[in-house]
Amino acid sequence: MNFHALSHMPQSRDAFHIDRNATVIRFRAARGDLAKVDLFVKRKYDEKPLGSIPMTIAFSDTLFDYYHAVIPTDFGRRVYYFELTDNSGDKYCYTENGVQKPEEISPGYFPHFQIPFLSESDIHRVPDKFRNATVYQIFTDRFHTAKPKCDWTKKPTPFDFFGGDLYGVKDKLNYIKDLGIDCIYFTPINPSRTNHHYDVEDYYHVAKELGGDDAFKAVVDGAHKLGMTVMLDGVFNHCSAANPMFVDVREKGRASEYYDWFLIDGDKPQAEMDGWKCLSCNYQTFANKVAYMPKLNCDNVKVREFVKDVTVHWMKEFNIDAWRLDVADDIAPALWREVRGAIKGYDNNAIMIGEDWMDPYAFLQGDVFDGVMNYGFARAARDYLAYKTADADVAAERLVRTYLRTSKPAADMMLNLIGCHDTHRFLHLCGGDVFSFNAAMAMMFFYDGMPMVYYGDELPMDGGADPDCRRGFEWNRVGSDTSKLITRLSAMRKGESKDTVMKISASDGALVMTRKTGDKTNRLIVNVKADKAKISGDTVPAKTVYIDIDGEHIEFSAK
Repeated sequence: MNFHALSHMPQSRDAFHIDRNATVIRFRAARGDLAKVDLFVKRKYDEKPLGSIPMTIAFSDTLFDYYHAVIPTDFGRRVYYFELTDNSGDKYCYTENGVQKPEEISPGYFPHFQIPFLSESDIHRVPDKFRNATVYQIFTDRFHTAKPKCDWTKKPTPFDFFGGDLYGVKDKLNYIKDLGIDCIYFTPINPSRTNHHYDVEDYYHVAKELGGDDAFKAVVDGAHKLGMTVMLDGVFNHCSAANPMFVDVREKGRASEYYDWFLIDGDKPQAEMDGWKCLSCNYQTFANKVAYMPKLNCDNVKVREFVKDVTVHWMKEFNIDAWRLDVADDIAPALWREVRGAIKGYDNNAIMIGEDWMDPYAFLQGDVFDGVMNYGFARAARDYLAYKTADADVAAERLVRTYLRTSKPAADMMLNLIGCHDTHRFLHLCGGDVFSFNAAMAMMFFYDGMPMVYYGDELPMDGGADPDCRRGFEWNRVGSDTSKLITRLSAMRKGESKDTVMKISASDGALVMTRKTGDKTNRLIVNVKADKAKISGDTVPAKTVYIDIDGEHIEFSAK
C-alpha cells in the first residue's frame, strides 16, 4: 500500500454537509491500491459504534482513487475513521494519527476524525431556483436595440458604443426563455464613461444610455414573469476615476472624507498618462496601472458598509436575485463575509458568484461565495477541444480534479463557462470548428454546476480577444443547430434533482460523462480521435459526439 497517497482533511472539501441529516466524506488513495475502504462511525459521546459504511470510488485519475460515502448526522457530533483493506487482504486504519493497525484504535473517540455539533450556518445551502439553472450572460450594449449608434456588424474597438439597451433586452425576453434559460446575468449597467461599465461612477442607478432605472425594473419584472431570475455584476474592487468620491480626493487630498477609501501613496492621487495609457500612478488600481479604475480600500469600515448598502439597495429597489462579483479574489474574504450576511439577511435564497480564475477553495467553504466562475472547467475544455494539447484521459483527469477542489454544494453553484466577455469566444479558439464548439457546450451541460451561455454562443458567434469577443449579436442567424442543442441540454438539467450523480472517465480514447438521477442515466461520449472508439458495447465513429438523454439519441460529427 502506498501510504504517501492516503489523504483526508476533516471539516473541509473532504467532509462537508449537504443538509441537516447528511454529511459527505471523501477519502483519497493510490489508484488501484485498495480492495475496499470502510468508514467506521459512532456518536462522539457514546461508546457504542453506529457501524461501518462501505465507501465507493466516485472518481479516479491517473494517480488516485477518490472514495465517497454519506454519513447520517442529524445534529453532528460524530467521530469516524477509515479501515483500509489492501489487495492482499491486510487491514490498516487511517485516523488523525495517520496509518495505524486495527488493534491500535482506542475505544474512545481519540484519535478519530470529528464532525462537531452541526449548526444551521454550517450548511452550504443550494437555493432550489438556482440548482441546475442555465445562465445567459448579456453585454447590454451589444445585445439588441431598435436604434443602433453604429454599424451593428462592425468589429468593435475599446471605445465603440453600439447602442444596445435594456429595452432591447426586454423585447427579447421570450427569445431568451425559449432558449432554455433560467437566469439572465448582466455585466455592469451603472453610469460609466466606457461601453463595458466596469468603471462605475454611480453605484445606485442604471446608465441612462442603457435605458435608466425604469428600463431595468421592466426587464427584471418581465424576466420574473417568465420564471427567470436576474444576476447583476457588482464592481467593488475598484470604481471610476470620474466617480465623485475619487474626484473629491483628487481635489482635496488628505482633507477629503474619502481619502482612506482608496490606497494612495502621497497627499493626492496622481497619474502620468499618454492618452488612455497610464505610464505611472501613485495609487492602487484595477490590475496594473489602470489609472481610470482606482482600487477601493476594502479594509476601510466605511467602504465595507457602503458595499453592503449598495448590494441590498439593488435587491430592494430592483428586485434582483443574484450577484456576480468582479475581481472577487483581489478583495479580502472578510469583506465578502460581511456582504454575504447583508445579502442573505435580506434574501436567503439570493446567491453570490465570485470571479476567481484560480483555485477558489478559500472562498467556497459556505461562508463567502455560493460559487465562482469556473475557469478550471473552461481551461480543460479548451485544451481538449480547441488547443488539442490534452487527450481524453488528460481532460477527464483535469475535470475530476477541478470538481474535487470544492464541496458538492459549491460545485452545484459553480458558474461553468467556455467563454465570456473577458475571453476569446470558444468558436474562435476552435478555428471556426462548430463540431468542437458543440462538443464543449455538451460537456458544460454534463458537468455539475450552472452552465452559462455567453450571448451569441447559441449561434455560435466568432470573436477574438477583448474587445472582439463583444461584437453585436447576429440576429440574422437565430435558429441554429447549436441553439437547439442548448435547449435540449437545458431541459435535461431541469429534469434532474439534488441527488443527481455525475461521473467522468476516459475509455478507448474518448471522454465519457454521465448524469444519473434515480434509475435514469444520461450519457455523453466525445470522440475527437481520427478513429472509432468502443465504449460499453457502443461503437462511436471518429470525430463524433454521442448524447443519450431520456432514451433520445443525439449524434453529430465533424465535417
